[in-house]
Amino acid sequence: MQTDTDFPLPRPELLNRLKAHPGAEICVITQEGSFSYKGAQILRDTTEVLEYLQSQGVHPGCRVGIRAANSYEWLLLDFALIALGCTSVCIPAGNPELDPLAADALSQRFDLDLLFQDQEFDAGNTAAVQTLSSLLTLAREGTPLHLSKSAGGDGTASDIFTVVFSSGTTGRLKRLPISWDSLQIGIEAISDAFNVTASDRIFDILPLSIFQQRYLAYIALYRGGTVILSSQDLFFEALKEGNPTIILGPPAFYELAEQRFERWPERTRRILTRVSKSLGWLPNSLGMALRKRLFKELHQIYGSSVRVMLVGSAPINLSTLEFFKHAGFPLFQIYGMTECGWIAWNRPGANKIGSVGKPAFPDAISIGPDGDVLVRNPKHLCHSYEGAEGDENTNVFVDPKTISTGDIGAFDSDGFLILNGRKKNIIITAGGQKISPENIEEKVKAIGRIEHVVVFQDDSLRALSAAIWCSDTDSAAQGRIARALKALNRKDLSTNPIMGVAFSQTPLSAETGLLTRNLKVDRTAVQNHHASSVKRLGELA
Repeated sequence: MQTDTDFPLPRPELLNRLKAHPGAEICVITQEGSFSYKGAQILRDTTEVLEYLQSQGVHPGCRVGIRAANSYEWLLLDFALIALGCTSVCIPAGNPELDPLAADALSQRFDLDLLFQDQEFDAGNTAAVQTLSSLLTLAREGTPLHLSKSAGGDGTASDIFTVVFSSGTTGRLKRLPISWDSLQIGIEAISDAFNVTASDRIFDILPLSIFQQRYLAYIALYRGGTVILSSQDLFFEALKEGNPTIILGPPAFYELAEQRFERWPERTRRILTRVSKSLGWLPNSLGMALRKRLFKELHQIYGSSVRVMLVGSAPINLSTLEFFKHAGFPLFQIYGMTECGWIAWNRPGANKIGSVGKPAFPDAISIGPDGDVLVRNPKHLCHSYEGAEGDENTNVFVDPKTISTGDIGAFDSDGFLILNGRKKNIIITAGGQKISPENIEEKVKAIGRIEHVVVFQDDSLRALSAAIWCSDTDSAAQGRIARALKALNRKDLSTNPIMGVAFSQTPLSAETGLLTRNLKVDRTAVQNHHASSVKRLGELA
């Protein structure tokens, strides 16, 4: 009989799960090929790494930095540090603030005892740094590790097992200490809600330094399933090779299918949409199966085995949700926040398009006097920011059990939570009116043949402007959109019309700086980038 004391370690739970599920798997897809590691091997390799770390003086309470791209070694080190009672500090690669720093500067800033990083980063002058890709070689050769003398830990394993980074409202990186006990509660709740089993293959390609991505790995391995680990630049290859059953990602993961559909001939699109809607009287499973055949070409993008597609991290267009419904995709919008985990979710049998679902935990969500969504749990993932400045903590952690999400929302009559934008995104017009840009963007997107819209206050026009990414880039298409905008201004946007437009030719991506590393729109960056190219609407229509 398996117990939680099989391993005499501060946090044995993950290793116990691997021991109980030898068929669990990590499938790593790289440019060089696909590599598979089964649960028994993962357990052996993790044990080898943690015994090596122990032999080198790494003990409970040590802070170990990880700055590296996704890899099998990344997860091995993570698993070993969890079991040993250490705290991993997961430093995002590709961050302009941190990338230029050498290892010794990082170690000093984040009080690290040891740092594992990719070879491309400057090792500085400290001896307490190693190349992560050599982890197993280091362990097998017994290479000496030199822990920093500036830290060292107190030999006690706390409930905090990792520190992750998140961008704040000011753009400054926040450090979030995450609770191990609370994480396990979330893993079980999510696994039960979406019926995760050993047959599931969970897609995991965003950087592991984003905490949600490790969450996905833990969920898969806790249930004996498979983690499909890759990187964003191998998105399509990883989908084809990994053939996932569960995908979770930002809207960008799914908008590509809608955009491909928009490029099909108009007559084909009109017929398929009409036929799909006519199937509404059929039982849901049969209707989904028929729609899947109608839109077979688009389903092939995501593989043949997907049973659950989850979208979160950023607002998704209603048009995308509606399109996926009519195309037979099992797409469900969810809602979460690193500080408190998953907050609400739509799921099979309880899904309402336009909402973020029902509360993940009963009675956990309330709406504040100003419409702020408040989450109250006995134990959140995070209870305060590390190294916070000013009122960063009190703005979010309003009391020991309550977190302010910064989102504006309300419950509908069926108990589904509807979000109406971010408090920090609220635009105050020249007349002093407060408006949510997300609501306006949804109306503009409905014009059609528009891939993305970002609305902002244009000080030069003393009015709203919009950066627009079109499916068609010719002047005729831009003229059509401009005329439709003028009509929209006269009707739905009469109190807050859009008076300026910048038709963007710059890809909305993390590489161009217009998306954050977890693929959320950086509104400030979009506004600054397009400010000089805005044209008055009257000049375009």
